[in-house]
Amino acid sequence: MIGRYIKSIIYSFVLFLIFYPCLCFAKDIELTGKGATFPLPFYLKAFGHYQKHYKTKINYVGVGSGEGLKALSSKTIDFAGTDFIRVDGFPENINELIYIPTCIGAVVVIYNLTDNPNVKFTPEIISDIFLGKITRWDDPKLRCINKDIKLPELPITVVRRLDRSGTTYVFSEFLSRHSEMWRKNVGIKNILTGLPGLEAKGNPGVAGLVKQKSGSIGYVELVYALANRLPTGHIMNRSGRFIEPSVVSIKKAVEGYTQEKELTTLIEAINPDGYPISCFTFIAVLREQSYYGRDLQRAVELVKMLKWLIGDGQQYGEALHYVSLPSNIQETARKSLEQITYKGNPLLLHIK
Repeated sequence: MIGRYIKSIIYSFVLFLIFYPCLCFAKDIELTGKGATFPLPFYLKAFGHYQKHYKTKINYVGVGSGEGLKALSSKTIDFAGTDFIRVDGFPENINELIYIPTCIGAVVVIYNLTDNPNVKFTPEIISDIFLGKITRWDDPKLRCINKDIKLPELPITVVRRLDRSGTTYVFSEFLSRHSEMWRKNVGIKNILTGLPGLEAKGNPGVAGLVKQKSGSIGYVELVYALANRLPTGHIMNRSGRFIEPSVVSIKKAVEGYTQEKELTTLIEAINPDGYPISCFTFIAVLREQSYYGRDLQRAVELVKMLKWLIGDGQQYGEALHYVSLPSNIQETARKSLEQITYKGNPLLLHIK
């Protein structure tokens, strides 16, 4: 009896010696991402809840879509946040990347005027302002569509993004679709150079600078306007209606949306009550995850997190004025996840 007890102790001790190094030196998996500031509030909130429930730490830094894709292309991070898929041949390794839509938001025109009047804008007027052709708030074109308010005799100071930005991409795509002047002179860009005005980095930078300077105008994601208590322009949509940006009008834009051959960023609102600069934002990852001897479990955790984000994680967006993915886009996102592999094998198969 004593001999059996001693053997049991020895056996337990041997097992302890075998597994002790794993227990001591195993590291918790930590995923790292950077990129778009557009979805930053949503990601920070959602990732916080994910870490709390699944114990996987996720670090995300808002540095702009361009910087995020650049870091992902150099394989120094796990994922990149971006509001555009490709522009001007960037990123070069587009075929190596998978893009997963994560939520829907809106790019809004913000401004700093006394008493925060509700200013209406057409795409052509926005184009003329950012091209430097309309330089005053009391310009006849602005006064013509804003007869119900008194616009000040004040010069306009334009504020635009300094960094390569998905928000800029969405903004310029909208203007390119609806303003011939913008399409000819600028086109669809993720950075605006050679135009008049001041520059600021990230959505927070643009919102902060507009808030400081009287008579200024800029463009940001809706949540940054609301957080800074800045008025948002009522933008004319394709139905000729001037629409205030809100969760309701973004949802209206999504209603009836049918995906083209490839998922694009800007959502063209069919609904006459839809806000016209509504858009998707994405997380980009490398299609093949076994790069640089990457651990299988790390790759599995990345796909597991993304599967959660496009599913249960959607509930954390609306309180921050983002709109959840409709069912057809969730299905598109899931199909994108199925393309992520480790040594050629789909990673989604490892996740229950």
